Amino acid sequence: MEALRKQQADINFNECNNHEESLLARNVARGDSSLVKYYLSIKGINVDARTSKGATPLYIAIRTNQPETALLLVEHGADLFLKTNSGDDALTAAKQLGNQELYDFVFNKYETRRISQSTNIIKEFIDTEWSFCNQLEILHYVFQTKLKSDLPVSGRALRSLFANLEDVYQQCRKFVLDLEGVAELPPEQQNVGQRIVNHLSYFRSFREYCKYQTISSKSLRVMQGDSVFREWLKGIEDDLKSQNKPHKIEEYLIKPVQRICRHQLLVRELLKYTSESYADYKLLERSAEEIKKVLNESNELKRGLDHVEVGGLRTAINDIMIEYLQLFSFCTSFCG
Repeated sequence: MEALRKQQADINFNECNNHEESLLARNVARGDSSLVKYYLSIKGINVDARTSKGATPLYIAIRTNQPETALLLVEHGADLFLKTNSGDDALTAAKQLGNQELYDFVFNKYETRRISQSTNIIKEFIDTEWSFCNQLEILHYVFQTKLKSDLPVSGRALRSLFANLEDVYQQCRKFVLDLEGVAELPPEQQNVGQRIVNHLSYFRSFREYCKYQTISSKSLRVMQGDSVFREWLKGIEDDLKSQNKPHKIEEYLIKPVQRICRHQLLVRELLKYTSESYADYKLLERSAEEIKKVLNESNELKRGLDHVEVGGLRTAINDIMIEYLQLFSFCTSFCG
């Protein structure tokens, strides 16, 4: 032990051997509690380092009926929810072992953490969805609606820049108002999956918006070539900046693309901490699949448009800008 302490600076304690076992996992398997305690005292030790079969040190401790080592690993933050390659986690291992005392300990820790994590994810989902909705509101009313009223921009040009923004915004408001109600329910009744399924049209609306991402960014660059548009945009952005809000239009235009990716991550995380016995579990699985489908289809559609850009997209965008300039020229000469 003393020799290990002296060599500590030269040893990578997270490195795996030929069997893909870390030092921690190896000594848990051996039942060497003194070395396990020592390794856990080392800063930066990976308490969840997994074997080639996906077993964590905690899983190994439970499978080999080492309650004290399991307790020690849990106290050092071991993840109770990681699954082996065969799909088993710490709770499954404890149940299969048949040690009731160990199972009760793991179950209590498992449920406490599961409910805590689930509650935190739902809160994050609601809070960030409201934040996203507020950002859409700015993009719709401060940029899109004012551009339509202040400058002679055609519907085609607006569509090229904002795609189906208004639809995404209106559906976002309905979804977040519904989602808010989940926070007041007991854990076993929190039905985020059901509410996502009830609002699938909202999540599918991102497909249209994401498809136009390339067109939108290129349209903006073309429109910024006009001094009148640049001056108008600067006034809007300066006003937002004076309110200590994000002010660049590009920051807002990219938000829906980022949000649907975040939706996928949040649903996956929530699924991880939702009991399979809950009625909402299957609906969360369906939600995850539906959002994945939206992302895949969006990427395919976007790739298609990126390919078209080589031959015709630039011409199409230039036509939109010419249309905008012609309208603007007509308006200013008529008004003058």
